[in-house]
Amino acid sequence: MMALWLVPLYNFDSDFDSLQIDRGVLIRRIRTDELDIIKRTANLSAEHLSILNEVKFLLEVKKKEDPRTTMIFLYVFDLVRALRLLKAGDVNFSFTFLKQKDRIILRLGNPFRMPVAHRKYTLMKKESEELKALWKKVLKSNSKAHATYALSEFEEAYDKEAMEDEIVNYATAFESVVFYKMKKSIEPIGEIIGLAIGMLLGKDAAERVKIRKDLVEAYKIRNARVHGNAEKLYKMWIGRGCANSEEYLRRTLRKLVEE
Repeated sequence: MMALWLVPLYNFDSDFDSLQIDRGVLIRRIRTDELDIIKRTANLSAEHLSILNEVKFLLEVKKKEDPRTTMIFLYVFDLVRALRLLKAGDVNFSFTFLKQKDRIILRLGNPFRMPVAHRKYTLMKKESEELKALWKKVLKSNSKAHATYALSEFEEAYDKEAMEDEIVNYATAFESVVFYKMKKSIEPIGEIIGLAIGMLLGKDAAERVKIRKDLVEAYKIRNARVHGNAEKLYKMWIGRGCANSEEYLRRTLRKLVEE
């Protein structure tokens, strides 16, 4: 039996109508009739019904397997992970729906925060081949112990309301990468992380210095947040620290996933 799963993507847009990622896996524009079926038969809350009105695209997954297995949820999560590793943007999803004829007969939920409107995710057609290649690497990365924890912290940051809390996740991810298999971290942690990630990502001396300075500053934000130093926190450039940390972590994880 071929199971058809529909996964509305929140905060997602593109310049194409349909893109095949893999056999039986598409990112495509959602049709009005599908939206109506979900609203009518999926028994969603009023909040989720209102969110659906903003959805433009969905993931369509056709798999020949037990249609009630929760493994499909993990499969979809890896697809979203590939999108997040490709580029910045708050792409997210809340439910995976099993559609049969004109009804939704099963839904799997994903607790999530509302995607931030000013961080819309836009996938361009010219990026499609890069996404396909990255998707295959992501599927294999689940067996890479040195990347698993950092990836989970990267994902968890998408569910945080405050940017300083995102930075805490990013800092934890960097620690797990830089100090992997070490019994304890090396002090000063922020400086060591900045040096290590600068050497990993920097193309020249100037970029390595910038990365080190950015991550040292981000780690100060992390410390202020963790230790409850609100007065110090309010004086920091949290937005800049969050954006820099996210992008450096994304580049670091891409190297781990694609190696």
